[in-house]
Amino acid sequence: MDAPSPYCGHAWDTPGEYTVTATRTWNITWTAAAHTGTDTTTRPAGTRHVTVIELSSLLTNPNR
Repeated sequence: MDAPSPYCGHAWDTPGEYTVTATRTWNITWTAAAHTGTDTTTRPAGTRHVTVIELSSLLTNPNR
Protein backbone atom coordinates (compact mmCIF):
# COMPACT_ATOMS: atom_id res chain seq x y z
CA MET A 1 0.00 0.00 0.00
CA ASP A 2 1.52 3.32 -1.07
CA ALA A 3 -0.87 5.65 0.77
CA PRO A 4 0.76 8.40 2.84
CA SER A 5 0.71 7.91 6.59
CA PRO A 6 -1.27 10.37 8.69
CA TYR A 7 1.08 9.65 11.62
CA CYS A 8 4.43 10.81 10.31
CA GLY A 9 5.97 13.50 8.21
CA HIS A 10 8.94 15.78 7.91
CA ALA A 11 9.67 19.24 6.56
CA TRP A 12 13.07 20.29 5.27
CA ASP A 13 14.33 23.84 5.77
CA THR A 14 17.13 23.64 3.19
CA PRO A 15 17.24 22.15 -0.31
CA GLY A 16 19.79 19.37 -0.70
CA GLU A 17 20.43 15.63 -0.65
CA TYR A 18 19.05 13.62 2.28
CA THR A 19 18.89 9.97 3.31
CA VAL A 20 15.66 8.91 5.02
CA THR A 21 15.49 5.70 7.04
CA ALA A 22 12.15 4.38 8.27
CA THR A 23 11.25 1.73 10.85
CA ARG A 24 7.97 0.01 11.62
CA THR A 25 6.78 -0.96 15.09
CA TRP A 26 4.07 -3.45 16.05
CA ASN A 27 2.41 -3.58 19.46
CA ILE A 28 1.17 -7.17 19.82
CA THR A 29 -1.43 -8.59 22.20
CA TRP A 30 -1.99 -12.35 22.06
CA THR A 31 -4.12 -15.04 23.68
CA ALA A 32 -3.58 -18.81 23.39
CA ALA A 33 -4.50 -21.80 25.59
CA ALA A 34 -5.71 -19.61 28.47
CA HIS A 35 -2.53 -17.51 28.42
CA THR A 36 -2.16 -13.90 27.29
CA GLY A 37 0.75 -11.61 26.66
CA THR A 38 2.00 -8.51 24.95
CA ASP A 39 5.09 -7.73 22.94
CA THR A 40 6.53 -4.92 20.83
CA THR A 41 8.74 -5.51 17.83
CA THR A 42 10.53 -3.01 15.61
CA ARG A 43 11.96 -3.75 12.17
CA PRO A 44 13.64 -1.62 9.50
CA ALA A 45 11.27 -0.55 6.73
CA GLY A 46 13.82 0.80 4.27
CA THR A 47 16.10 3.63 3.29
CA ARG A 48 15.55 6.16 0.51
CA HIS A 49 17.64 8.99 -0.88
CA VAL A 50 15.67 12.23 -1.29
CA THR A 51 16.58 15.33 -3.27
CA VAL A 52 14.83 18.50 -2.10
CA ILE A 53 15.01 21.08 -4.89
CA GLU A 54 12.28 23.56 -3.98
CA LEU A 55 10.74 24.79 -0.74
CA SER A 56 7.23 26.25 -0.43
CA SER A 57 5.55 28.29 2.26
CA LEU A 58 2.15 27.46 3.70
CA LEU A 59 0.31 30.12 5.67
CA THR A 60 -2.22 28.89 8.21
CA ASN A 61 -4.58 30.51 10.67
CA PRO A 62 -3.51 29.38 14.17
CA ASN A 63 -6.89 30.47 15.62
CA ARG A 64 -8.94 27.91 13.65
